[in-house]
Amino acid sequence: MRGPGWDAASAQTLLRIRGPGLMEDITDEIHEWFVIWYNTLGHYDVFPAADLGGSVLIATGQTSTPQEYLMEKLEKEKQAKAKRQMMPPKPEPVKLEAPGWKMPQTEALSCLEEANNDFIRNWSLRDESDNPEQEEYLDLITEKLCHELQLEMREIVDELMRAELELLNKALLKDRARDKGKFEIPEMDKDMKKDTGKIRIQKKKKDILEDVAVEDLFNELLQAKIIRNYRVVFLRDWLGDLSYQNYEARRELRDYKQRLGEIKQLVLEYCVLPLISKETHRIAPLVRSVCIYGLPEAGKTLLANAICSEVGALLFDVSAPVLVGKYVGKEKQKRLIDMISKVARVYAPSIIFLDAGEKPWLKEVSPEEQYIQSRRFAKSFVKLVKGIKPGDQILFLSLSEEPQKAKVAFIKLHDKFIRVPTTDYNTLYMYYKNLLMKYHGVDRDIDVSCLAKMSVGIPLDFIRQAVEKVLSLRRRITLKFNPLKPIEIMNEILMYQYPTPEMVKALDKFEKRISLAKAKKKIRD
Repeated sequence: MRGPGWDAASAQTLLRIRGPGLMEDITDEIHEWFVIWYNTLGHYDVFPAADLGGSVLIATGQTSTPQEYLMEKLEKEKQAKAKRQMMPPKPEPVKLEAPGWKMPQTEALSCLEEANNDFIRNWSLRDESDNPEQEEYLDLITEKLCHELQLEMREIVDELMRAELELLNKALLKDRARDKGKFEIPEMDKDMKKDTGKIRIQKKKKDILEDVAVEDLFNELLQAKIIRNYRVVFLRDWLGDLSYQNYEARRELRDYKQRLGEIKQLVLEYCVLPLISKETHRIAPLVRSVCIYGLPEAGKTLLANAICSEVGALLFDVSAPVLVGKYVGKEKQKRLIDMISKVARVYAPSIIFLDAGEKPWLKEVSPEEQYIQSRRFAKSFVKLVKGIKPGDQILFLSLSEEPQKAKVAFIKLHDKFIRVPTTDYNTLYMYYKNLLMKYHGVDRDIDVSCLAKMSVGIPLDFIRQAVEKVLSLRRRITLKFNPLKPIEIMNEILMYQYPTPEMVKALDKFEKRISLAKAKKKIRD
């Protein structure tokens, strides 16, 4: 239903706000397609025809890949060679049709399926009892307008990209003019030139899971404990103060280290907001994979659970201990990845979770962990991440305590890295204040500042356990005539074993390694 406020003016407003960003994203997408073809084959592919969808075919992966183009070219050369040698063609097997009358497919079936899919996607989970006046749903209207806007922007960008491709091909021919071998740029086939609506389309690969119901795949992953529950927490449960020095550093474009309060903003930006809906995932910058790393007990698992809880995601746990002894062999491994990919798209938003994320890419595996065979899924994970497209609402999320032990492929796999810092004074002061004031008998003027200074670098969860241990039921009974002293909590806090300086230096070194890799990538781009 279209509301009175959603007229041409609303569409123009949407065009003004989102149009430039959409054009930039579509242009980057097509440029990436150009680069892949040039880096692999040294030339560019034919741009898809407008009446077949144009760059929509590129975005949805329906055009040929460079490898498929080479296979097709070799096949044509073999057929031409066979014709020259006058080899008799192989007789085609005669297909016997089963006797009897078959009911033809009705033309209304596609309309019914489309209406059913629209109902499942947009209306099956809506509670109409809260909307007795049948007011319009603005999210549906916005999504439809955004989709129409994207198609309009794509047509404009396609025309510009066709002109750019023509100039690139001319420059390429000029560069290769002195080559000994004859250089040719791919063109449409002769029979395709007569009908401009025909281009070389990627042949759809046979899906081995096509005949298997998604519910059966879901149950199989559930029984294998790959799909599992998670503790429901939210980002509002993450306690951390912002750094005012970092605010000035950002304004002056200086390097700075994140604080716990800023980690929440990064997680929200990279992991939560893109997964809210298909439209936001399609429009937002594509983040396929994120690695959250830091010292032990820093709060990485809490952040992972909060991401899942915020968007109501389905969690696929592909950690090495979960997959021990399961799906052994290349065919079974491929089947598992295909199953996860299919189920994750149907039940989006989905999080593909990898704990101890560095293990599949370890440089050396210790003898104690060789039985886990953590490296056998490394290539499969790369393929899984590369298959994530805009609008899929899928995120590959890994946690790591020792990312410095992984190979370069581990860094290349992840689009973003978030380091969870140690606790700071401001955060600890707020945490102690909130934690101790929950107990009725604790003095309101207890020296929280002293506790915060003594606890810098100690995880919040360890502090919570220490306070709960000190303020046992027996001790709470005596608070009225024997007030709590900070030294009691300090004695328990000092039992914490700090990470070694080598561990901290290794993470600092890895952080610099990431910055260097990002700088090299920018130079290449």
